[in-house]
Amino acid sequence: MKVASIPYFSSSLEECKELTRRVTSVTHDHPDSYWAAECLTTSIYRALHGGSREEILENILSYYPEVENLTYAMLNKEYRYTELAKDKVPEAMVCFLESKDFEDALKMTVSIGRDADTLGAIAGGLAEAFYGWKSVNREIVPLLLGDNPKYSVEQKRVRYFLSYVCKKYPDKFPLDGRSNAKTPSAFAWFFKEYGQKNNL
Repeated sequence: MKVASIPYFSSSLEECKELTRRVTSVTHDHPDSYWAAECLTTSIYRALHGGSREEILENILSYYPEVENLTYAMLNKEYRYTELAKDKVPEAMVCFLESKDFEDALKMTVSIGRDADTLGAIAGGLAEAFYGWKSVNREIVPLLLGDNPKYSVEQKRVRYFLSYVCKKYPDKFPLDGRSNAKTPSAFAWFFKEYGQKNNL
């Protein structure tokens, strides 16, 4: 999900929630979508600030109590495709909660099938924050980024976040005609607003 990078730029849980709502409104302007996105970003925020698996579970249960009664084995056996965020987020959270590392979380989400890219983005975003980027098996990094990546992971995260800022405020930050390439004004605004306080 596009919101997974927001906690990295948020100075508080409240700011994280506000940015989540703003970014989500661009493409998923529905209460269920806001709820799902906020569950993910607040869980990531807690992971980035040293939250334990139990604390993250408590946060998830405050949004989706049904997660307590779900298991990976159940999902792997009974998973049904759905486009609804309210169904996908709990499933992805179960995969994270039962994982032992970043790669395991991704393997679990992919193995339940169907909408694996979305489930992987949700569980992977939380797993990266919890286990840390350094926990990723170095052998799979070229597969994720390409053999000669043009941008670092941090640059990709910023560019991805900015693409939604630009879509939300097209008059202020017009696209410059290239796919996913933004005018310098968007970068200037972002770093002015968030870069200084986050040492970016």
